[in-house]
Amino acid sequence: MATTATVTARLASSGTRAHLITITGPASYVAGGDALTAAQLGFGNEITQIQSAVTSTGLLAVWDKTNGKLQFFYPTGGAATSPASVADPATTITPVNPTIIIGGTAAVAAGASTASAVDATTPSVVLTSVTATPQGGSATGTLTPGRGKEVKAATDLSGTTVVMLALGI
Repeated sequence: MATTATVTARLASSGTRAHLITITGPASYVAGGDALTAAQLGFGNEITQIQSAVTSTGLLAVWDKTNGKLQFFYPTGGAATSPASVADPATTITPVNPTIIIGGTAAVAAGASTASAVDATTPSVVLTSVTATPQGGSATGTLTPGRGKEVKAATDLSGTTVVMLALGI
C-alpha cells in the first residue's frame, strides 16, 4: 500500500492555498520515497512547499521537492546501515569506575567506599568519571550523531502518521 494523504483543513490567501495534511506511511516503503501529487493533496496545479513535524513513530518526514517524493528518515544518522524496522534507537553506555580527586590526588580508589574518604573538612570534590547504568538495565546498540538515514526499502510504515502543512496552487 502506498503513502496516503488526507486533507484535514484548507486555507486560502493571495492565490496560494495551504492545506493541513495527515500522511499515513506505506506498508512497504520504497527506497527514495513515495510520490505525492498536487491532486493527492487537494491542489489544482502544483505543490510549492511542504513543512512537516516529527512522525508518530519518531521518524523524520522530508519532502523532496525536486523529485516530488515524501521520504522517511531515522534520526540516528551516521550508522553504516538503515534499520529494517521502526524502533527507538538504543544507546551504548560504557560503565566506568569513579575516581574522586581531592587536591590533585586520587582520594578514593575505584570500588572503595567514598563515605570514609571524604569528610566535612574536604574542601572540594571533582568527579572525573561516573558509573552509569540505564534505567531498566543495560542498553545495546549505538546512537551515532550525523545525518538521518533513509528508512530501508520494504519497511512497514503503515503505523506511522505525520501532520504536514502543504502550500500549493
